[in-house]
Amino acid sequence: MGAIADSLGMTKGALGYHFATKELLAQAVANEALHEMSDIASQGFDTAATAVVVSPDDPLATIVRFALSVGYRYIHDVPTRAVNRLLDESIHLPLGIPAPYVDWIQLAEHLLRQAIALGQLHNTIDPAKQAVTLVAGMTGIQRLSELLDERDLVLERVAEMLTVVFSGMGAANANDLVGRVAAEPGPAQLLR
Repeated sequence: MGAIADSLGMTKGALGYHFATKELLAQAVANEALHEMSDIASQGFDTAATAVVVSPDDPLATIVRFALSVGYRYIHDVPTRAVNRLLDESIHLPLGIPAPYVDWIQLAEHLLRQAIALGQLHNTIDPAKQAVTLVAGMTGIQRLSELLDERDLVLERVAEMLTVVFSGMGAANANDLVGRVAAEPGPAQLLR
């Protein structure tokens, strides 16, 4: 707690006044970061922090932008990385951290349904199940990248996963779609 207080320019006592335990501080940090990510998922990404543009006529591109933005935050945003660590530890600690995945799954399902309606994907896929698969894939990529190379290849792995999953769902030219979005200004530029 002392190091945290020092980094915030406050005394340990002042920090302790607001957060009596490390667990309460961890929960506050996690709740703030998860709230921000939930807002991004539920309000159409119109925040400067994400730079994600919604494409009503191209919902798959919106999924790619969101996924790359989340990947970027996992690499560069300390609170996002802290939340991931806390989520890992929340299995053992009663932190009461809300799962960010619920909003992400709902968003992915909504966008996949739009993609089916627009003919971007086969109409035989189950958007609810595929949404869970997308979010689980993102979660797995984050964890794997942490263990293998300290997050260096998160964005590349996200792009590869989306290409494979979209192809399996019947998206024509999934590789071109992901490449086109990755070439846009924003977090995906780190792929180059």
